[in-house]
Amino acid sequence: MSHPIIPLVPSDTVWLIRGPGTAKSLSDGRFGQVYAAHGYKVAILEDSRDPAVRAQYALHNIKTLIREGDSLLPLQSRARNLSQKGDDHTVVVGLSWEAEDARSVRPITVHRNLLNDHLELVATYLQTVSPSTHEVNLEEERVSALQEQADSLLAQGLIEAAVDVRKWIDFRPLQAASTIPAVKELA
Repeated sequence: MSHPIIPLVPSDTVWLIRGPGTAKSLSDGRFGQVYAAHGYKVAILEDSRDPAVRAQYALHNIKTLIREGDSLLPLQSRARNLSQKGDDHTVVVGLSWEAEDARSVRPITVHRNLLNDHLELVATYLQTVSPSTHEVNLEEERVSALQEQADSLLAQGLIEAAVDVRKWIDFRPLQAASTIPAVKELA
């Protein structure tokens, strides 16, 4: 079995995915500002010239990556890791969805090490994107929708193993995000 190459990236950089949750906060510099206060820089995964870094959109091996996007790739990655290794290194810390399609759940995943070592960085992300651009939560309706997606993908043979979404979730970042001061709008 071949192992993917995990790219070397600066440990003082939080990697983000460009998307509905991050677009406004990236364009107005808010992410740069809030992460600089914690001693971190921000980089956009898709902007990397290194294909091994860009591949992390699907693999999620960079420990400082906060990924928000469609559910297929994180579900495939989780199922593959559970099937092959018996464990997975990602955690769902929030769920958003497209307003026009409530079944289109967008999981926000982080590497377990980032969550354990820097809960404040994950909480800051959640506090910065919600509710300025869209609502992020872990309400039962969204969790159930993600579970339905996982079950459907398994039935279609698109993921290798069953995924119990409730065992994949960690509520600590959302709880922490509710206790930090609001990120002020930039002048």
